Amino acid sequence: MSFVLYALVKTYTLLTKYLLRRKFNFRGHQHANDTFRIFFFSLHHKETSLRTMKILMRGIKKVLKFTGTPLEPMQLAYFELRLLIIRIRNRIDPSFIIRRRSLLSLDDVCLHFGCGGRNLPGWLNIDGDPRPGVEHIQDLRQPLPLRDNTCQYIFTEHVIEHIDMESLERTLKELHRVLKSDGVLRIIVPDCSKYADAYLRKDLNFLQNVAPGCKTIAEGLNIVFVGVLHKFIYDFETLKIRLIEVGFQKVEESTHMGSKYPELRIDSENPSRNPTNLYVEAKK
Repeated sequence: MSFVLYALVKTYTLLTKYLLRRKFNFRGHQHANDTFRIFFFSLHHKETSLRTMKILMRGIKKVLKFTGTPLEPMQLAYFELRLLIIRIRNRIDPSFIIRRRSLLSLDDVCLHFGCGGRNLPGWLNIDGDPRPGVEHIQDLRQPLPLRDNTCQYIFTEHVIEHIDMESLERTLKELHRVLKSDGVLRIIVPDCSKYADAYLRKDLNFLQNVAPGCKTIAEGLNIVFVGVLHKFIYDFETLKIRLIEVGFQKVEESTHMGSKYPELRIDSENPSRNPTNLYVEAKK
């Protein structure tokens, strides 16, 4: 079975390199040519740039508009296909295997879980999106390549709202497993209660800060909750329950840059988003 998977990935890699070298064309539409070339590149290359991903998504939107295909199912299919390739490579690609084994030897780790394009110096930056600065690429819903009780601090910002509820429990259990007994997990997500308050106050400006161009509050809420592939929007009470269910003992609400621990005062500076966030810290 391993040989078959290796052969498939090797074939895919060689095909990708060939397609990138050749001036191949898909009949019918130039946008399709550009989109598929970037698609093959983004799956193959370990360090796909954010600019490349934006170009890819613009191309996909044009192709889907041209063909009359709904965008959201194709977005989900693209992300799941990319994560599938990453999961396979983590199992059979020698460079990925060596990297995973090296991580198992680490101790006293500061883990940046779902770093995106933000690299924190001195932290282990992992993500499922192969951007520059990501030190380990993996599906964040899968087990972490770290031993038990190795992380002093875990920082995750605008990540877990993108994880489906079926996978969330496993993900939080993994974060609990790798956290030291005196370690701290800091989570930042959109705050459902703040959006609900804005709706009741009829505060359109609040929504327009995070959903520019929305004409009504309901439109802004749908853009934030549905339009950016969010799976669940938390308030403090709900997130606290989820954390306690997997073994965390002390869960407290925090504020922007308001951590009790200097090492965790690393929240992103985003004036339009910060007032809408929920900040939570949890300990074993």
